[in-house]
Amino acid sequence: MKSFGQAVILMSFFCVGTARSQDFEIVASGKSATALVDNTRDKSTATAFCIDTTGLFVTSHHVVRNIAEGEELTLVMNVASEKERVFVCTVLRSNKQADLAILKATKPGEFPALQLGNDDEVFETLQTIAFGFPFGKELSVDDAAYPAMSINTGRITSIRKKKYKVDLFQLDAQLNPGNSGGPVLNAEGKVIGVVSRGVLQSGVNFAIPVGKLKSLIAEPDVKIELPKNIAADPNQPKVLTVEVKPVVTPFRKLSIDVMVEMEGQDPQNVVMKSTDGGVFSGSFVPVPADQRKTVIVETEATYPLGQVVGKTKDTEFLLDQKSIRLSSVLQITNGKDGKHRLNMLEGGTRTGMLEGLTDVAIDLGPTKSRVDLSKASRIKLLVRTSTIAAQYTVVIRDDGNEIFRKVARSSSSSTPGTVARYTGKSKSIPVPGKISDVVLAGGGTQMLIVLSGVKKLLVLDLARGELRKMLPLGSHDVLVAGTQSHIVVLDRSNNVLERWSIKDLTKELTVKPPFQGIGKSLTAGHAAEGPIVALWAEGSDALVRCQFMSIDVATLKGKNFGTKGGRLHVSYRDAMHLRMAANGSVFGMWATSHSPQGLNSVRVRGDQLFGLNEHTSKGHVVPGPDGMHLFTGIGGVFTNELKSKSVSRRTHVPCIPTSHPNFYVTIPAEPGAQRNLGRDPFKGIKPTVNVVSSQSVLAELPDLGLGPDGGNRSWSASDFSLDKRVHFHVQAGVLATVPFTNDKVLLKNVDLETLIRESETDYFYIMSTPTRTFVRGDRYEYQCNVLARGGEKEFELASGPDGMEVSAEGQLTWDVPDDYRESSVDVIINVGDGDGQTVYDTFTLHRVEKE
Repeated sequence: MKSFGQAVILMSFFCVGTARSQDFEIVASGKSATALVDNTRDKSTATAFCIDTTGLFVTSHHVVRNIAEGEELTLVMNVASEKERVFVCTVLRSNKQADLAILKATKPGEFPALQLGNDDEVFETLQTIAFGFPFGKELSVDDAAYPAMSINTGRITSIRKKKYKVDLFQLDAQLNPGNSGGPVLNAEGKVIGVVSRGVLQSGVNFAIPVGKLKSLIAEPDVKIELPKNIAADPNQPKVLTVEVKPVVTPFRKLSIDVMVEMEGQDPQNVVMKSTDGGVFSGSFVPVPADQRKTVIVETEATYPLGQVVGKTKDTEFLLDQKSIRLSSVLQITNGKDGKHRLNMLEGGTRTGMLEGLTDVAIDLGPTKSRVDLSKASRIKLLVRTSTIAAQYTVVIRDDGNEIFRKVARSSSSSTPGTVARYTGKSKSIPVPGKISDVVLAGGGTQMLIVLSGVKKLLVLDLARGELRKMLPLGSHDVLVAGTQSHIVVLDRSNNVLERWSIKDLTKELTVKPPFQGIGKSLTAGHAAEGPIVALWAEGSDALVRCQFMSIDVATLKGKNFGTKGGRLHVSYRDAMHLRMAANGSVFGMWATSHSPQGLNSVRVRGDQLFGLNEHTSKGHVVPGPDGMHLFTGIGGVFTNELKSKSVSRRTHVPCIPTSHPNFYVTIPAEPGAQRNLGRDPFKGIKPTVNVVSSQSVLAELPDLGLGPDGGNRSWSASDFSLDKRVHFHVQAGVLATVPFTNDKVLLKNVDLETLIRESETDYFYIMSTPTRTFVRGDRYEYQCNVLARGGEKEFELASGPDGMEVSAEGQLTWDVPDDYRESSVDVIINVGDGDGQTVYDTFTLHRVEKE
């Protein structure tokens, strides 16, 4: 019996020793393959791990979200050991929906890699081991060194599925910020997940299943280049190319099938032939000659004595004996030398002797006529191309198995894309003069800077962090307003009104102002196409009444508004300040020539203004981008119906809107509110980002760099008040400030999404903003992006035009009919998180004409 007992004891020790040995091997393997991500761009750290010995690493998408594909960042392996290894990786691929990113070491070498498991190996109560670097360098024992790795064990407590597949699983392991991107291993040392996010101090954390990672690396790198404009010469062959590269495993036998579909025609299968380097190319004819339909060209011909506007059938003519069709031309200009200059639809210009347009049939609507287009000084042409818009289905197979499928659509859309992000570092941009005013345009990404003393207008692209151009001004006495597409300048000394293009910064139109008097103020929505709101007076006597005028941006013609309610009776002596919402729906107003200054909300409805007023002083009154709220100097936030929304102790700290309707910024600086706030009222208070209607501070901002105001008093006659000195464009990720020295602009890279993710609040916000314009005959697209702590997102189109749809992933699409007549359309998207919470993405789209 004694020997039997000893045998049992020895066996027990052997089993324990074996288990411990196995655990040691798993931990050693995990540590050797896990790396610290040192993201110097936003001064953050996270975790990554190697999955291929050639140097392929995995991390979370949100870890590298500010780094474009192909850009570099630093990784460190064997941290805090004698074998510490620092090297550089590039972002090879990043997928926001899966919250995964693939990195590639820039220099070849041998790297320890982890083996990938399978989703079917995951179950509740499964024991796991997670590797990472929580809190980054904060846990370093030496400020100059990287922190040691943390290893946490736990169990899977919940598995969340989507369409019967594992979408996310929940861990009880103690994980924190910095663990993101780290590997989660099972008892066999295989990767079963990637750490994604967690709820601080709750013990609840989430990991992305390995199945999503396998799908990401199995999908090849594909670049599809579609024909740029199939409407140009649609009877001629168009070439498309597809470049395919593997991420990890080399291809066995690659093949590509492309099907092109166009309305009213049979689908075409494009024969794709392989060239060098994994590039396939093929060609097709959009509209074969035997299927060509009658193409109608809208024509606007300008002659010395007038214009002819109508429609004509597509016509062939000659330029230097070469055949050209009207449908391939944007504009024809008759030169003084007898030659014609053609701006082509597909880009570029041609010049030569024109023949064949001497007798063209024009449909004028009620009548028809024949005209000599060759005598016109200028001909503008517009072809409706929706009937030949193409849809491409690209399918890639390897050894007969489908590995990639994408449906793409070609469009002649001129709708601008999403806002570019500012990727530069903090910097100071000096200006050649003193800044006397700042106005936004181009959706808030273009800063218009008026320089006193030098008669110049600087245009600063905030998203790029670059000065675009310095425009000449006719005098020192100007008022400036900006819209989505234009800059409007009222030169009060020379009594002229100018319109400049945002796109190429060229002057388009100069006219006399549409009012007979003195311009007092000018404002417009920087994300709208108008109108310009002007406040003007017939004379300079103190009590002469001022009037509000609506100025059409396209023509610069004006019409006085009708007014109802509020304090809309303004005299010449009143130093009245106007601030328009980005969408042009509401403007705020206050006067700095007397006390109280007034809290005014004015809604713009067609040719009518509806005003609301409170007899009080709140400092500046600036609407948010959607016009729903007003942000003031010392009164906090109000609705556009003047109902207070301020419930925090920061009420008397000046606040201004950001480019996003959900967020605003507080500015601890002199508000110019004609109120004695005491000595050093903002001492020790930092600038912050806040949420409308919330009591809590969302995030602190870096120092604004405004400096001392030098005795500046914003309640003087100057319109360059505190609200114009700070601009935070959330989507572009740039914070721009103008110090009180008025000699420079400071730019800082601020990623609000990262600040929100790092906060301890329960967040559920729509972070994207749509393009505000649409073009008839084009496709409108917008991706609704939601930032939420957890839960599935459900998208529903609650309001929109016929034909508009939103996908389960939040992709909004609308093929705008050629004959769509409405000038604007309201859109509402309901977004639910699966837990009963709902937010609304509400916006208005305005129609613009195709260029």
